[in-house]
Amino acid sequence: MDMKETLKLSIEDILNLKEMQNTVVLSGFDQLDKKVNKINIIVDPDIKIWINSEDFLLSTSFFYKAMSIDEQINFIKLLIKENVSCLGVKFSPHFEQLEQKVLEFAEKEKFVIMKIDYNVSFTNIIASIYDALFVRQMDVINKITKVHDEAMDLLLEGGNIFDIINTLENETKSRVFVVDNYYDKYYHSNRKDSEVFIKSANTFSHNNRLGEISKGVLKTVSIGSTIYNRYVFPLRVKNEIYGYIISFIEDAYYINMSIQLIESVATVISLYFFNQLSLEEVEISYRSEFLENLFSEDQNRINKAIDRSIFFNMSKEGSYQVAQFIFDKDINENQQIFKHLHRIKSYISNFEQANVLAVVNNRINLLYKFDKHTQGNLIDKFSNKGNFEQNYQVVFGRKVNQLSDVNRSYQDCKKIANNPGILLDNYIVNYENLGVYRLLINEHISDEIVDFYNMNLKDLVDYDEKRGTNLVETLEAYFISNGNLRKMSEILFTHYNTILYRMERIETITNKKIDNEDDRFNLHTSLKILKLLSQHKDA
Repeated sequence: MDMKETLKLSIEDILNLKEMQNTVVLSGFDQLDKKVNKINIIVDPDIKIWINSEDFLLSTSFFYKAMSIDEQINFIKLLIKENVSCLGVKFSPHFEQLEQKVLEFAEKEKFVIMKIDYNVSFTNIIASIYDALFVRQMDVINKITKVHDEAMDLLLEGGNIFDIINTLENETKSRVFVVDNYYDKYYHSNRKDSEVFIKSANTFSHNNRLGEISKGVLKTVSIGSTIYNRYVFPLRVKNEIYGYIISFIEDAYYINMSIQLIESVATVISLYFFNQLSLEEVEISYRSEFLENLFSEDQNRINKAIDRSIFFNMSKEGSYQVAQFIFDKDINENQQIFKHLHRIKSYISNFEQANVLAVVNNRINLLYKFDKHTQGNLIDKFSNKGNFEQNYQVVFGRKVNQLSDVNRSYQDCKKIANNPGILLDNYIVNYENLGVYRLLINEHISDEIVDFYNMNLKDLVDYDEKRGTNLVETLEAYFISNGNLRKMSEILFTHYNTILYRMERIETITNKKIDNEDDRFNLHTSLKILKLLSQHKDA
């Protein structure tokens, strides 16, 4: 009969049973806290085949009568090697004791040997041990059920995560921290030393950011001058690992019971987060539907959104602007979407102007009532590249003067997002500051734009690719330096005469005169088109 760690009896527990009251410990006096996993009776010299780790072996003195002292010692060595917990011997009147040399060896090796009352049957001993196990099992099950029910009652009565953590800490005699991966938050009781434990929890979270654990992990950690047993158990919500319970158990005696209590209450904590997440999803869905209708080209849907705008503290008249967040990687996973939304929401929570933050077509969009001060605050907030764990950009559409025109601002954001050449390394891109790019990203004239590029610059680009020259780079330097050839020489680290030669070659290949205003405009515009086309090609 296997016993779970929490249900195992120690040797001392067994000695306290009524049937064992006349038992005498002969060796291993300081090892009585060892756990017993099975009960076995020695009936055959080939016992090695049947013994297991943490066995409590019962035998009679007859088994040893025919053994020499060396054979008895070798037998004890075998039991130690197999990690047997203890050996109980029932001595007969004809063989009352093991040799002192054998007992001294057992004591030296910290192995427990006990003398069992000759008048007590093995059947009664085994029955009493199993009775004790049954009582312990019921006690453990009752305690786990009690703690689980208390946590569930707290949840049903409107309690919060902190109430559940306090209950768990009191029952497990440990410090408990709940990690919320969606919102990068820690929940814990209000104790002065919490920061010390959070540092260890942070170390775990950082090391497992990419490789999530799928089952409980127990590890010894040092916090200050104290050694703790840190147990981490994953919280699953909607088939995803939402976060972890991290507990720090100082007293090893409570480890096994604490683990079972934590795993039991984990279902309640997961349910708490499930409820929170469901409410958040409903709210996000409501906001998303509002923006989707407002961004639509269907006037009926736009009118429907305007009718509901009052619920978002917005009115039909007024200036509005859309900002869109573009991340290096798609945010199709709920966990990433919720995490980014929550972080953006925290940044704009103190803004006075009405705003709606939601997901439309897998991109996070912010519609806000425009004023220069609010726009400046947004730019300041999101110019910091450390706001998120991955690279991102924020693009602003045009400012519109009534809510029914917000679709135009949204379309501006889409055009910018679909033309990565405009973004490059800029964290903030404002449609109203794009200049000629506002025309170049217009999808309705994309064919004309490509034709314009082909007529003016394509021959020069092809020449560079075939000959390995840098004439396009030279032309870019020309416009950067406003036609100052000496400055061009410095930018390109190239001799002045070489610059002159290259400019002549550019004029010949493109059939354009650099001192002609129209030709200069066409070449400069074509370079901007090239920037867009190159990024599309690489995407």
